[in-house]
Amino acid sequence: MEARETMFDTYAYIETLQQTGGFTEKQANLSLRALKQALSESVATRSDVKTAQRDLSGEIAALGHRMEQQIMALRGEIKEMKVGFNSTIFKILVPTITVATTILGVLIVLIGR
Repeated sequence: MEARETMFDTYAYIETLQQTGGFTEKQANLSLRALKQALSESVATRSDVKTAQRDLSGEIAALGHRMEQQIMALRGEIKEMKVGFNSTIFKILVPTITVATTILGVLIVLIGR
């Protein structure tokens, strides 16, 4: 990980540790070094945040594009299913109507006698 310089008033930090915390100068300086190291290893810089934001924006855009493609594919599949369904209904209804018409014709002839 790259080293980062964190900007804060190191003199005020050391003074505060010595005056209110009872630290010796050596202890205050060691604390300052430890704090600087911890901050440089774990605190994100503005540049880090902007890079992460750019990366996430790109990933979100790519995800949106993939979702649009999947939605279009699903719409195509739904249209195919509707055509297949309509075809099946037609195949069922034509013979049924033919049989019903034949039965109706026979009934009319029988009733007319």
